[in-house]
Parts: sequence; structure tokens; C-alpha cells
Amino acid sequence: MNNKVLRSSITLAFFIIALFSGFGSGAPARTSVTPSAPPADALNYLPASDAITLINVRRLLNETMPSILAGDQAKLTTANAEIDKSKTRTGIDLRSFDRVVLGVRYTYPSARVTKLETVGIATGKFDARGVEAAAKNAAGGKFREEKYRGATILIFSINDRMKLLGLWEVTINELAVCVLDPNSLAIGTVPNVRAA
Repeated sequence: MNNKVLRSSITLAFFIIALFSGFGSGAPARTSVTPSAPPADALNYLPASDAITLINVRRLLNETMPSILAGDQAKLTTANAEIDKSKTRTGIDLRSFDRVVLGVRYTYPSARVTKLETVGIATGKFDARGVEAAAKNAAGGKFREEKYRGATILIFSINDRMKLLGLWEVTINELAVCVLDPNSLAIGTVPNVRAA
């Protein structure tokens, strides 16, 4: 991984953490809102992580993004189009997720390289098997199945750059998806989904 990708990854991670924590927003703290706790199962599925982020996806897509991009309707339209494009390419609709618990583990493949290993546990009001079927259909045969500890992991060959939440460009070679229960999915790299 070159330094540019490393810097971009670290910057993205800090930006996401700052975005979701409200750091530097200048907005007064809201004490009247009590967020609901994440489903206990989502955290139980998460493998050992150096950092954990809980993303309220519905709120992010329906309130936060429109608020942040309110002054730039073209950028909001582009972000929504990228989410739709991602759904078409992967069969996974981000809008069907309520929450994503994101676990990040730092690895050091060499002295000058830091790599972020991530896995997301997505929960929501969706049929996990239906999402799995849609992902298979969208892949057009560019996937394989792997059995691991009684579960089936679908591994999709993406090999392309995509926009995360329609805003940040990331390179995805393989994307692994595994149904954990009727309303939960593990999404990430193959080793991290195996660990979920």
C-alpha cells in the first residue's frame, strides 16, 4: 500500500470518526435525544477490533447527508446516484440498513505500512437472504461461495473503485458478505467476515 493510499485511509477514518462524534461541528450538544442502543447481537458478531464505530445509517442518509450537503444540491444528487449505482453493482441497498457497527483493526505488514482491516455488521429491517440473492444477481456470476463454520460466505469480485456513501472513493477488489441471522449481514474482506 503506498503512502498516498495510507494517508487517504487514515484521513477517511478520522473524518468518519469526527463526523459521527460531532467533533468540531460547532453545534451545541443535544441532550434531549437519546439514541437507541444497537442490537446486542451486532456487537457480539464483531471480531476483535482496535476501534468500533456505530453508524445510524438511516439517520446518516436521511438527515445528516442532506443537512451537510443542503447548500450543494448537485453534490447531494450525485451522492444519492452513487448509492443507487452501488446497489446496482452489488445488490446491497444501503438504505435498507438501520445501523452498521464498523470494526477496525490496524495491521502492520511492514515497518512503513499501516493497513486498516475493517468489517461491518449491518442490521436492519431487510431480509438478509433476499439481500444475498440480490447481490448474487447483481454480480452476474462474478462471485464464489465459501463454507466456513456452517455459514456460507459470498465473495464478490468487484476489482473497481466505488464511492462510499456516494462521497469517498475506495478501491474494492473482493467483497465478502455473510448472512449472520435473518436481519444481520457481515460485510468486508474475506478474513474479517470469517472472524465475524
